[in-house]
Amino acid sequence: MTCNMTRRSFLGAAALAAGCSPRAEQPPDGAPAAEPILDLHLHARHLGRTHQQLVAHQKALAVTQSVFLPGAGWLLERIGGNDECAQLAAADEASFLWFANADSAAPDAVETLSSWCGRGAIGIGEQKFNVPLDSPAMRRIFDLA
Repeated sequence: MTCNMTRRSFLGAAALAAGCSPRAEQPPDGAPAAEPILDLHLHARHLGRTHQQLVAHQKALAVTQSVFLPGAGWLLERIGGNDECAQLAAADEASFLWFANADSAAPDAVETLSSWCGRGAIGIGEQKFNVPLDSPAMRRIFDLA
């Protein structure tokens, strides 16, 4: 079966579909959302954004609760780590939760993750390290999880 759709016809169909799709009504500023809106993938300091900018962004989108995914290892150059995410979440426990992270190749990864989970992190993530999924290092993290 062949599809003879051109790029122009695809874009036209996509625009039509987007224009016809139902959109959630945004509540007025400060009003609670009709349904909870969860953001399950949030980074502190992502793209240089301050925490105040992040909170304003979440409020503008009527997000009810967000989960911080901290960085570790090379990710710390781009996003906030465990300490920062824990502090930000503690400042507004109704709006923010957080996961723990550690470089899975580090010898103390399991101890680091276990420690942060014991201090309030609700999960482990986001593992973005150059470690094979079936490696002993990852197996240790899976066993902890």
